[in-house]
Amino acid sequence: MTQRQVQLVVGIAVCLMAASSAEADWPQWRGPKRDGVAAVSQPRQWPQQLRRLFSVEVGEGHSAPVVSGDRVVVFSRVGEDEVVRALHARTGEEIWKDSYPAPYTMDPAATAHGKGPKATPTIHDGRVYTHGMSCVFTCYDLLSGKVLWRHEFIKRYQATGPQYGTAASPLIEGDLVLTVIGDAKQGHVIALDRKSGEIRWRTPCDGPAYGSPIAADLAGTRQIVTLTRNTLSGLEPTRGRLLWQTRFHTAYEQNCLTPTVQGDRIFISGYMRPTAAYRISRSGARYDVAEEWRNDRLKMYMSSPVLHRDHLFGLDQTGKFVCLDAKTGNVRWTGGEFGEYASIIRVQDDLLICDEGGEMAVVAADPEAYQEKARIRVSDQPIWAHLAVVPGMLYAKDRTRLLAYELPR
Repeated sequence: MTQRQVQLVVGIAVCLMAASSAEADWPQWRGPKRDGVAAVSQPRQWPQQLRRLFSVEVGEGHSAPVVSGDRVVVFSRVGEDEVVRALHARTGEEIWKDSYPAPYTMDPAATAHGKGPKATPTIHDGRVYTHGMSCVFTCYDLLSGKVLWRHEFIKRYQATGPQYGTAASPLIEGDLVLTVIGDAKQGHVIALDRKSGEIRWRTPCDGPAYGSPIAADLAGTRQIVTLTRNTLSGLEPTRGRLLWQTRFHTAYEQNCLTPTVQGDRIFISGYMRPTAAYRISRSGARYDVAEEWRNDRLKMYMSSPVLHRDHLFGLDQTGKFVCLDAKTGNVRWTGGEFGEYASIIRVQDDLLICDEGGEMAVVAADPEAYQEKARIRVSDQPIWAHLAVVPGMLYAKDRTRLLAYELPR
């Protein structure tokens, strides 16, 4: 083997190792691919109790922890400040912290959920991106915590975020970082240069929803797919051109889910809205969106579902867990008793379903029947933030604490 061939093999190995390491992280909302799937192996047997490694007081909010390498980043509220912390992933030791004033007046209908923040940070290429409750958008250096750039979008609108506060988590696509900003009357899907913070494009919309945008290949085209206040839309990533749009309205304008994609299908649901599959097609320069099926046996309110082997697993607003055939929409089973919200993560052939009461059920991702393998108490406080799972570790943010548990390998 020549020296050049050796260098090529080594280079490929390094790239594969880096890709594998990145996939093992939990760097953003709903995990490595933003779909609720953890890149870890399921244990042979789940215990009835997990060993806690640390518990750290970090403040309030529904923002979920994110993990990259030996660091876990958590975004929370302490008094009238929003606080970003980087902690050691195994010990909970604080590495750096930043805070800034973020006073917020909560809508009376949602005072029980506090003043946020709700959007989950995103870690990418050594940087951390946060989206505050009133649309303070910040980029940090992951190693040092230095603020690299910041936008306060409240200066552009009378109010920022939808009625119950900003919840859209930043999305990285190429050299851009994207989110949805605005108020209950108007807004924009916005793309910024992820290094400089310069605004690259803005596409008008009817205001932000509470879900987060995703990037997906649909009808042979890379697209940004997002819910807004009353629509489901697909945009071209580099310029923000609207490719297609369909009305998607829920009572009280509570579009909360993050879209789920399989092939050219998008699965979406909402408060008092049946789960539906929309197919995106293309003819020349024209894109079309058509509903393929809908099923009112699964109405997902705040909990985004996961896919596994052509089946969709989600939480109905009645608290029942439901499995649907992703191709037809037919119900395969319903089971379990959960509350109003649960974070759902797939670990190979198992589902981790952590409800707002702090209890996590381990359920087989099996379309034949509801099979519960274990019930594990994660916290004695409410959990409204999504779990984070990396090899050997599970992180949970309850009302005021970040909790770290050791997972069986």
